[in-house]
Amino acid sequence: MPVGKTSGPNAIFLQQPLSKTDALLMSALYRIPHMKLLLAGLLLPASLLAQKIKLNQYDKFVQQRRVESYPLPVVDNKTTKTALAFSATGANYTVQLSGSGTGTNIIGEEDKIIFLLDNDSTITAKSTGTQTYDVTKIPSTYRHDYTLSPTDLEVLSRRQVQAIRKYYQGRYYDDIFLPKGAGAKVQSLSRLFIKELKSGNLMSNVVTVPAAEVSKHVGDSIAVVGKITGGKFLADAADSPTLLNMGAAFPNQLLTIVIPGVLRTAFVAEPETYFDGKEVMVTGRVQLYRGKPQIVVSSKDQVVLTATPVAEKNTEAVVAAPKPGGSNTTTAVKTQTPETTPVTRPRPKPQAASIAPAFPGGAEAFTDFLRRNLKGAEQLGAGVTKTVVINFRVAADGAVSDIRVQQSAGAPYDAEVVRVLKRMPYWKPAVEGGKKVAGIVTQTVSFVGGAEPAVTVNNR
Repeated sequence: MPVGKTSGPNAIFLQQPLSKTDALLMSALYRIPHMKLLLAGLLLPASLLAQKIKLNQYDKFVQQRRVESYPLPVVDNKTTKTALAFSATGANYTVQLSGSGTGTNIIGEEDKIIFLLDNDSTITAKSTGTQTYDVTKIPSTYRHDYTLSPTDLEVLSRRQVQAIRKYYQGRYYDDIFLPKGAGAKVQSLSRLFIKELKSGNLMSNVVTVPAAEVSKHVGDSIAVVGKITGGKFLADAADSPTLLNMGAAFPNQLLTIVIPGVLRTAFVAEPETYFDGKEVMVTGRVQLYRGKPQIVVSSKDQVVLTATPVAEKNTEAVVAAPKPGGSNTTTAVKTQTPETTPVTRPRPKPQAASIAPAFPGGAEAFTDFLRRNLKGAEQLGAGVTKTVVINFRVAADGAVSDIRVQQSAGAPYDAEVVRVLKRMPYWKPAVEGGKKVAGIVTQTVSFVGGAEPAVTVNNR
């Protein structure tokens, strides 16, 4: 390879052209065993050989320092591509997983990831909220954020990750196993990220304290843990804040959590009701207001439950889906355009929609989604068709739930359809009178055997 050129993965990038004498010398050295690697290490900028920090600057919009790392690829094989990155805004830390294949699911606010470390201990990070994935790309890709505590970040800098368990739909999960050497890379990135945090004074004062000790940390950016005892929404006050009392009821509260009005709708329910009686962790800078400590949050992720609430049990019969896994395969599928039908089940009846719920991208995108994900048609003989009629609820926010089989094609085919539908992204909700409303979608899916299967959409 001519020295000074860029060709292939072993190319050397030089800032200045080489003289003829230097070029001859470099060519000679380049032929010596192990010298190629040594020269590459000397000539490449240090930033290209180490983990990188993408951003470390003060954000004027949120008035806090932001630090972000570039995504670190940790798994790259035929069925799974996974990358990991860290970010921080003020005292709020997140770890981000992105990729395709295994792990590509919709995750809810109560879903989590668990890191299995090399000493068999674990670290748990909770989802920052409901997050979907991108179906417009082939294969579909995702990028999901999880809240990470300072303590857990420190642990990641001392131990090596061996595997990641990624939950979705509350009880399902995918296991992502890291290849040899990937755990050391995550450890290295964790150390670099901590170094950047300390350089911006984002970590030196971040500690977790009980509510009883918060008065000792006025002016510090910390995490405070305590039970919420009542709260109030001041609708007529400036900024319409919501006040949560931690440690005791007003006026004896140990800490006041102030949620600006613009963030109120970001929570799953009214904060003063949702958090009342529960233990939470709030992160941020402690300030005094009329002699009382308070933390004013700028993101809903600064206020999180310390324990996951027990979900209400669903007593209605639902076809159980097997745990998803493996790579996507092309399957013969017949689909019909979804239609809205009246609700006949013992649940709140959605309003009749003037615009029906729709898959993002329309019927053609929905057909393609099913064709790329459903399996089973390849096991059918020529001329054999298995048809499943299924319906599900699309909420006003587009979330899909309550998937039910109305006409069975046999347990394996029913379960396969349910499995794939649970992986769907958020739909475009129904619209009635200009408002988004809930709706019921009925869908017919046919598995068609044969040498040349085809996918068709029948519009009604």
